[in-house]
Amino acid sequence: AEGEMLPGRQTHPAAAGALAIEDITERGEGKEPSAAETPENLVQWKCETLKSVISKIVADQEWQVSMGNRRAQYILLQQIFETGTEMIQGPCTQNQRIFLRKGICRDIEKLFELQRKDEEAFRNLMADNEDLRESWMDLCKTMRLMEIAILRFLYSLLEEDLLNVGDDNFLEKQQSILQHKNETIRRMVEEM
Repeated sequence: AEGEMLPGRQTHPAAAGALAIEDITERGEGKEPSAAETPENLVQWKCETLKSVISKIVADQEWQVSMGNRRAQYILLQQIFETGTEMIQGPCTQNQRIFLRKGICRDIEKLFELQRKDEEAFRNLMADNEDLRESWMDLCKTMRLMEIAILRFLYSLLEEDLLNVGDDNFLEKQQSILQHKNETIRRMVEEM
């Protein structure tokens, strides 16, 4: 029923419909993942979920899917980036590195391309039917909230440890932080 949570999951009720994305994978509907396909930790699971949602949006864009269904997908994406932000704040450079190695910047770039395509398609649809105005405004608001979540996530990828000049390992720690920040910025520039 609408508004119910799926068993074993905590998610926004509107995103529940978008969770069917697990069935849209290369391995096929209902087939269990192999040990090699199973994410080792929550960060990897977030990356795989993001890739699945993106694949679902790509598939949906080939068909004329309702704005309501797309809204649920963007709510789920917002949740992915909000929890992803929490996982890398502190900072947790290990989780930051995993997100980067898993191609999060490329995925964000792809997501923005898909979002622009959605906006154009739904804007044209609304031009032909004024009754869709409220659904369109809800979708736009949801997209903007997802964008905010993504920007916070990207900002958190740049978060770094505070250093104490009096620390005996100050130079090594500073070099490690600079190397990590340079790699993060390089990936952002190249992949986005």
